[in-house]
Formats: sequence, C-alpha cells, structure tokens
Amino acid sequence: MSELAHLYGRYKGLALAVGAGLILDGGADLAAETLRLAADAGRAREREPGAAASACHQAALDLYRLAVATPTAAGHAHLIEQVRASHKALRSHLWDDIADQYAPCGAHPHHHRQEEHPHV
Repeated sequence: MSELAHLYGRYKGLALAVGAGLILDGGADLAAETLRLAADAGRAREREPGAAASACHQAALDLYRLAVATPTAAGHAHLIEQVRASHKALRSHLWDDIADQYAPCGAHPHHHRQEEHPHV
C-alpha cells in the first residue's frame, strides 16, 4: 500500500468520526488528530509532489477546518460541501490504490437478479 493510500485510510476514519460528531451534536474533539493528518499529508506532498499528494493534503486540511468549526457558524454547510468535494477529488486520484475499498454499481459488468433469496 502506498503512503498516500495509508493517509487516505486515516483520513477516511477521521472523516467518519467527524461526521458522527456532527450528527451526534458534538462528539469527540478531533482537532488534534485532523491537524496531525494534515501535517503528515503536507510532508508527503513535499516528498512526492503531484496531483494525488496535493489532493490528499487539501482533503486533510478541509477535514481539519470542519473538525474545528462551530456547527452553528455561518458557512458551516459550505465547509461540509468542501469536505465532500475534496474527498471525491482525493478518491479519484487514488483510485488505483484504493479501488478494493469501493464497489460502485457499474464499475464492472454484472446482472441484477429479480429473484428473492431464500433467507428473505
């Protein structure tokens, strides 16, 4: 697994935690963890410049900004949209490394069966 794929794994776990915190009206303080991820992603970008490394750093920075933002503050909805957009960009750059984590419909030829399974 590449360094960026490893950073993406950390990012994904933190993104889930930040999202859960928003849903649960608070949750854990993830500022330090998201800042540490952004710093690690920034160092990775310096070692291995390119679009994927830049996307990883941007996604981590956006997640940090969301983690420290007050949910009732103006612009909070925009922060959420920015995190979604930077996550999507990161995922597209790392697709070859992380494709095993996703199985989007249409990614490979298959047929949907109309029959019920015995356990239903």
